[in-house]
Amino acid sequence: MNTEFRALILASGASRRLGEPKALLEWRGETFLQRIVRVFREGGADSITVVVGGPHESALRASHLDVDWVSNPDPARGPISSVVRGLEAGVTRWTSVHPVDIPGVEPEDVAALIGNAREGSGAEPCVWVSSVDRRRAHPVLLDRSVAHLILEAPPASLRDVWRDPRVRVRHVERENHALLFDIDTPEDYARWLANR
Repeated sequence: MNTEFRALILASGASRRLGEPKALLEWRGETFLQRIVRVFREGGADSITVVVGGPHESALRASHLDVDWVSNPDPARGPISSVVRGLEAGVTRWTSVHPVDIPGVEPEDVAALIGNAREGSGAEPCVWVSSVDRRRAHPVLLDRSVAHLILEAPPASLRDVWRDPRVRVRHVERENHALLFDIDTPEDYARWLANR
């Protein structure tokens, strides 16, 4: 199968503040990881790679999802280390990056990113960033040139990618405020469940 659009789901964090794996939290009958995998498939991803690591890696792999698994041996280095590990597993025309602790992404959000990329393809390197009320959110979409820039000289964070003068940043405005809500603590999770 020709992979043009790959989703990279970041799930290697230790979840210290939460006390349990974020990816295995449940919402509407699915774990966060199951839901995000389904949403990206419905949104148009040709393949999905989940980056795991740390104390919860075995539990996540036991979920038996039809995804490619990549291990991050040093997730303490932060999310960018998982992005790098995922990109090392293969670069496609477009790679979407999404953390597992933002479960409110919808297929329409994913489709909007890839639709914008297809309309504006040709002017590389470019990043498409989901935005809500002009605030940057997830998911983001990297073209292959940006992926290669990250691999050549890994930045300290994804924000450093936006600041690179070689990279064009395109905002894809969305109305889904759930894209701004990440779950880091038991209180965040309780608030999420109460408001959804």
